[in-house]
Amino acid sequence: MSFTKVAENGDVILKRATLDWIPKDTEVSNIEDAKAQGKQVVTILDVETTGLLPDKDKIIDIGLLAMTMKDNKFIGKIGYKSCYNDPHFPLNDTIKALTGIKDEDLKGHSLPVEDIHKVLEDSDYVLAHNASFDRKFCRAAGLDSINNKWLCSITFIDWLMDFGFSSSKLELLSHFHGYYVGAHRALEDVIATTYLLMQENEGKTYMESLMENANKTWYLVRATSAPYSSKDILKNNGYRWDPGLKVWSKLTPNRSEEVIFLSNQVYKGSNRSTVEIVPLERMFLD
Repeated sequence: MSFTKVAENGDVILKRATLDWIPKDTEVSNIEDAKAQGKQVVTILDVETTGLLPDKDKIIDIGLLAMTMKDNKFIGKIGYKSCYNDPHFPLNDTIKALTGIKDEDLKGHSLPVEDIHKVLEDSDYVLAHNASFDRKFCRAAGLDSINNKWLCSITFIDWLMDFGFSSSKLELLSHFHGYYVGAHRALEDVIATTYLLMQENEGKTYMESLMENANKTWYLVRATSAPYSSKDILKNNGYRWDPGLKVWSKLTPNRSEEVIFLSNQVYKGSNRSTVEIVPLERMFLD
């Protein structure tokens, strides 16, 4: 399914999404107001970093947008924040090309850790398009609390099987829905994610679909002692390699299906996997 507009000559028309596309909740001025009115608060977050390793790399750009929500639908924005952070070492050429951020842009900037920590803690949910990446960096930077409930618009929406989209990449999903954002910057990606989740498909918004899935019981399945020869099978079935624990693991609401898959396709006999329930507060920590 495509939401894009096509000109008479066949060209696809994409419009640039901006913060103005996200309506404001005119009834509230802060998170406290929203909660006093019985609304939930979801803070959508994105980070740009110097690399992929939270214990080594640093956040260089963060964007946040606090939204009110009722009945699993976004109402409007409360406020937003966009901050640079100086990692105190030079960016590599790949990160510069990807984000458009230069070393001189970051010089002298630092994250308002206490302010961001409070926003996330006061929110009912924190949401990211790839929360397994963003949460780890937020924890390393002291922004995240163990009590925060995290949502992910990749994990909790099956873009292919439920909606027919061939990719879950934010840039492509944006294009599929007729818009694009500017440079690969944190707040731009937050705008893209929020606007995407406000769109309707099959009679409900993507945010409603996300919340339906998030409210299921989720399990962390670890393929303990899986034979090396099964690595491709595991990867193709959505398992991720944890280099710290040295195990393949997967978050899923379908516990019984995974146990059967591992027994038949991986262990081919005695199942040595472990399974544990994972509440939203513990999502995306491993």
